[in-house]
Amino acid sequence: MSVLEIRSYSIKQGHETQFAQLMRTQSLPLLRQAGTDVVAFIACLDSPLAFVLMRAYRDLADREDSQARFYGGDAWRLGPRQAVLDCIDNYTNVVLEADDRLLASLRQG
Repeated sequence: MSVLEIRSYSIKQGHETQFAQLMRTQSLPLLRQAGTDVVAFIACLDSPLAFVLMRAYRDLADREDSQARFYGGDAWRLGPRQAVLDCIDNYTNVVLEADDRLLASLRQG
């Protein structure tokens, strides 16, 4: 069993295109380079101001360690961090257990 984090973002009006571009071209590649299992990044169908990021981890301790390394690292802090944060109104996290079949069904590309 793995841990699946589903992060739902609410984006500030007028920042949705910039946020999506920053995530796809800068944040997601940095997360992957740091070893994070990015399952999916999806724009919500019912709101242009909502996006979802899904990441998988071995367990809760792996999630905590991985995020501490990533968010505390220079690549994020000196890179796209401020530009991404400037686009976000708020976000929420849901953390669930997920088996390999569920992760495979959610995985993009």
